[in-house]
Amino acid sequence: MRFIWHGRDTRGHEVTGELDSTSAAMVQAILRRQNITPLTIKPIRHRLRRTRHRISRKDIAVFARQLAAMLNAGVPLVQSFQMIADSSDNPALRDLLLHIRQELTRGTTLFSALRQHPKQFDDLFCYLVQAGEQGGVLETLLDQLATHQEQIESLKASVRKAMYYPLTVLGVALVITCLIMIFVVPQFQALFSSFGADLPLFTRLVVAFSTLISTYWWLIALILATLSTLIIATWHRSAALRTWAEQLSFALPVIGRIRHKAILARFSRTTAILFAAGIPLTDTLAAVAGATGSILYHQAVLEIRDQVATGQSLHQILQQHALFPPLIVQMVTIGEESGSLDAMLNKTADFYEEAVDHTVNGLSSLLEPVIMIVLGLVIGGLVVALYLPVFQLGSVISSH
Repeated sequence: MRFIWHGRDTRGHEVTGELDSTSAAMVQAILRRQNITPLTIKPIRHRLRRTRHRISRKDIAVFARQLAAMLNAGVPLVQSFQMIADSSDNPALRDLLLHIRQELTRGTTLFSALRQHPKQFDDLFCYLVQAGEQGGVLETLLDQLATHQEQIESLKASVRKAMYYPLTVLGVALVITCLIMIFVVPQFQALFSSFGADLPLFTRLVVAFSTLISTYWWLIALILATLSTLIIATWHRSAALRTWAEQLSFALPVIGRIRHKAILARFSRTTAILFAAGIPLTDTLAAVAGATGSILYHQAVLEIRDQVATGQSLHQILQQHALFPPLIVQMVTIGEESGSLDAMLNKTADFYEEAVDHTVNGLSSLLEPVIMIVLGLVIGGLVVALYLPVFQLGSVISSH
């Protein structure tokens, strides 16, 4: 453990410092060899502090990679945690690693220390660490775990790219439309009132909508804020709402297929890694259920785990669940019959990851012209509505 000490040197000057040692008696002996008379020696109890910084999955992946590299280089586990913590730029991650290091100095296993922090280290991480400690291959499994985390983050980024790009562009278009309604249309309305003529129906509708937004913008904002708050609160409390939203997302034409394939890739890869590490299939499925990131798949995988515990084969159980397509069932069947389940699942994960990348790239190319058409219709419709009376006035003047 790390101790903070206070003492006097040979000149009688008070000095203080910190030392890493196994006990206070050992620190006292070290100080006396340095001709320092110790007055107080206290262990440093490291506690987690609340910070504004967050620990992302990417931070955990980088940590796993660094720890694997240090263990491969022969650095002791406790010293590895200290070195990684000292080099971290994230205060929250630094505190977490120092807290785990403190637990390790007390004789706690790495698996037990990580289990105390389920928000940062999920069942997958903990089970692999436990298998690595028991089998003496901790650095190898940590390296595989880091690669897996990086693949998962890359897959999530692809899905987010497919979903966020059109939403961002449409959001910008909505903001521009509101600005035109609030600031531009009233200027034209003042001009139209001087014509003394009836406005076209399309223009009247735009002017009426602009007047509504300009007059009651505070009420509209209040209603939207209230609805957003209620939806968010209900979302966190109601599992039925989250399940319904997920079913709706799966039903979307392209986005649903992308999300479905991404979850299947995550399921296949996670199951393959845990099974290859020698984790029992029931424990593997328990960890995989939490790693899917889906309510529907979480429930389905837990049901599969319960059925596997009764002695049924995995491929027979998967056939009974509509969430798992025939491809996974066939690959699992081959893997179970040939004794290479992890290899078959890895190939399945490769297939689905490539399918997601291909679909996302195709979707991005397809959405660009569609979004341009939508923006053209919205902005162009507003321009036509505003200038249509001007064109009519010009035709009336030219006829006279």
